[in-house]
Amino acid sequence: MAANSLWDIRVDAHPRPFAELRRLHDVFSRSVIPESRGMPTRADPAGVDDEEDA
Repeated sequence: MAANSLWDIRVDAHPRPFAELRRLHDVFSRSVIPESRGMPTRADPAGVDDEEDA
């Protein structure tokens, strides 16, 4: 990801911060990161179409 991250995740107030960070990492790895990689960029203004992946 870029140096200017899209997400600011804070788990310091959670009773089990490391477990929560691991859980959030798993969620992001499965859903958020693949979705954000398909978003338009300067190099690829159209982004990735879901049908192209099929």
